[in-house]
Amino acid sequence: VKPQEKINNGKINIVTHHWSNNRMKGFDVYEQIDQFLKNNNDYTFTYIGRELGTFKNTNVVKPLFGEALGFELGRYDVYVSASRFDPGPNHILESIACNLPTYVHKEGGGCIEFAGKKHTYLNFNDLMEKIKSPECNVTTKPIKSWEECVIELAKVL
Repeated sequence: VKPQEKINNGKINIVTHHWSNNRMKGFDVYEQIDQFLKNNNDYTFTYIGRELGTFKNTNVVKPLFGEALGFELGRYDVYVSASRFDPGPNHILESIACNLPTYVHKEGGGCIEFAGKKHTYLNFNDLMEKIKSPECNVTTKPIKSWEECVIELAKVL
């Protein structure tokens, strides 16, 4: 989904989204990003969805879905997931569909399969190094057409 317009504020605009406010969704990392923002004006962080009320420097947006979510996600520069052991991470598929560079935690479960090993991070410091790198603008994985998927499946069978 293409947004109507990107946020163009001269900063690196980071986003994530979750329907659940379970701590396993990665609130430890999101809270570190929130603290980091206090002294780093070159970044923004937006959390879309249900949250714990602990953020002080983060832009919180109520849960969105469908086209509204796609338009909102596509406005940002980079997507971060800190989910742990997530077997079916729709949020990663949604970020990739919006053509965002997507970084996932090394314990992300299925998140790693979708984002790829080059887009995993070990901890907050590793994540920020990856976001600062010139390679950050490389989209995670290109989305394949149904025809390409069927051809790949036929090769496996």
